[in-house]
Amino acid sequence: MTGRTVYRPPTSSQIPAWILASAFFVIGVLLVADSPSDPGKGGTAGILMGMLAGVAGIALGLWMAAVIVTTSVTATPSGLIVRGSSLRSEKLSWSEVKSFTVEPGRGRMGWPALIIRRTDGGRVVTDIQAFTATHPALVARELTALRAAAWDAPSLDAPVRDAD
Repeated sequence: MTGRTVYRPPTSSQIPAWILASAFFVIGVLLVADSPSDPGKGGTAGILMGMLAGVAGIALGLWMAAVIVTTSVTATPSGLIVRGSSLRSEKLSWSEVKSFTVEPGRGRMGWPALIIRRTDGGRVVTDIQAFTATHPALVARELTALRAAAWDAPSLDAPVRDAD
């Protein structure tokens, strides 16, 4: 395996998130722009509350956009880099990965998500999820093949197996 392969959620599951992030951002901008011109009954406190609500909406919209853009699982010759909703990345070497499955993910909807089973018994629930199991299952099959290729490829990053 050479280079990097990046897997992201399908576009069909990103569209509702983009709509929601855009709505928060636009509402926030409208609140910030409108608050100073119409204090209403609240006076200065009303202006400040409108501005704070607007800034919060803008911040939430930008955070949601950042999560949508950065959510991915990247396969490299040395392992996986998992980026999710926390905007942090978790690095896993191929020797830490036992298998890939598709199970209900986080959240209320429980959409099918890619699950990385670790050799220590733990699991990493990724944000690679969709309305159906088709996309996560495809990613799981490809990552299983990449993991097998990484184990078979002689390199300095590949784990060492016993000769027996």
